[in-house]
Amino acid sequence: MKCGDFPLKSMAYIDDEMTRGEKSEFEKHVAECARCAAELEKLRRVKKMTGRIRMADLEDQEWDRYWGGIYNRVERFLGWILLSVGAIITISWGMFHALRELLADPTVPLVVRFAIFGVVVGLAILFVSVARQRYFAWKSDPYREVKR
Repeated sequence: MKCGDFPLKSMAYIDDEMTRGEKSEFEKHVAECARCAAELEKLRRVKKMTGRIRMADLEDQEWDRYWGGIYNRVERFLGWILLSVGAIITISWGMFHALRELLADPTVPLVVRFAIFGVVVGLAILFVSVARQRYFAWKSDPYREVKR
């Protein structure tokens, strides 16, 4: 093994992911190379320190205070509304102009015009159907009022 291979193989060694032969070759190199031995020791200390780190979990009171804040609720709600309305308007405008140009073109066969009309009407019907189904499911959801 060469010193250039050390960065790639060092974590495999520390994590015990090497075969016996690779491990033997790695240990032989580290025994002969002081620079790689020092680097390996640093990596072992880093792994030991990061292994002890635990993420602190917020208490329920903190989460309630965070989610209960009117600013957080309004901010997220307003962001989603603006994003949704903007996307709907932009997509609708683009589709309207594309369809208008396509349907106004006299070279487009009548069959294709009917097919486009069918796709647009079908999408509209599916959209209304899904929205209606979601609304009725939301109205009858027994867990609607359950909080976290």
